[in-house]
Amino acid sequence: MKLEKLKGGCYQMHNKFLRIKDIQTFGKRLLFLMLLGGFAMVSVAGSSPAVMPQAKIAVGDPAPSCTLPGLDGKAISLPEDGKGRAVIVHFWISGCRSCLREMPVIEALYQRYKARDLVVYAVNVRQSPRIAKAFADRLKITFPIVLDRDGKIAGQFGAVGVPRTYFVDRKGVIKTKLIGEASQEELDKFIQEIL
Repeated sequence: MKLEKLKGGCYQMHNKFLRIKDIQTFGKRLLFLMLLGGFAMVSVAGSSPAVMPQAKIAVGDPAPSCTLPGLDGKAISLPEDGKGRAVIVHFWISGCRSCLREMPVIEALYQRYKARDLVVYAVNVRQSPRIAKAFADRLKITFPIVLDRDGKIAGQFGAVGVPRTYFVDRKGVIKTKLIGEASQEELDKFIQEIL
């Protein structure tokens, strides 16, 4: 492809004239559309607030009651199935980079503390079982993966976006609500508070 410079800031390419100003304007418009599309994808992929009303869950509140299907076919009922145990409820999606980094850390802590009655329920929000299973298999996750196909449970917990993690004590009370990614040290500290 040959580009020949002409007078007046124009270039000729295959008998078409392009002005530098037109190229710059097109580039700005394309960038704007890409950014707009990116924001739309993030708001749709990671949250349910546009469809579901969000609960105002606070530290000190009891964990909401819900039943979710697991990838293994077993339904999980909260807080009943976690009664008398330390529970982590972790909301995630496969396209979340923070989730990708954090899930193996949660898995390592789960392996360390499961003998002390730590239970982790990883709630996949609005994705197919196939996608959730592929993600969990890739990361070698052994704790239960449950499916929130319509985002209702995320709405009950007030989980707008991912990752969101709730640390529930043995009495079923939320002790810590974590918004975003945390380090292994932070996660370990929050687990110690509910054991």
